[in-house]
Amino acid sequence: MNNKPLYIIIAVLIILNVISLGIIWKRPQRPFMRQGPPMNNNIERVFQRHLDLSAAQLSQLEDISGLHRKDIGLLSEELLNKRNEMFKLVNAVSPDTAIIRNLSKEIGILQARLEETNYWYIHQLRSILNTDQQKELDQFLGRMHGNMQRQHRGGRGER
Repeated sequence: MNNKPLYIIIAVLIILNVISLGIIWKRPQRPFMRQGPPMNNNIERVFQRHLDLSAAQLSQLEDISGLHRKDIGLLSEELLNKRNEMFKLVNAVSPDTAIIRNLSKEIGILQARLEETNYWYIHQLRSILNTDQQKELDQFLGRMHGNMQRQHRGGRGER
């Protein structure tokens, strides 16, 4: 059975998850929903460069990406709040393990929603691409996934 599409989807989800976690860890003191100029559009530039998007496709990608950033921002903020709440409980003199277990489950549910949101982003991206661009996206994401695996192995050593 050909599992290549599954591996590509997993790679994209990993990449988007790492980006989301970077947002959480790098700027926890800033609100995710902010007023003012739009956030950095690096992902649109990367896809434009690698996929040779038309003006119409780029406009659609910007719309999709804007909604995705909003959804990811809200989920990331919720995750951060739950993690902070759990951290405070864990550091308490007599932590309530039932509450900690419940928060852990809630964090798991939010993480699953984050993964699902990332999956739908890639699904929507693929829907605006032609067949050749989809193949190029698959190759691009495969290379990124391979690079991430090499970095992970290099940083953690043999097991």
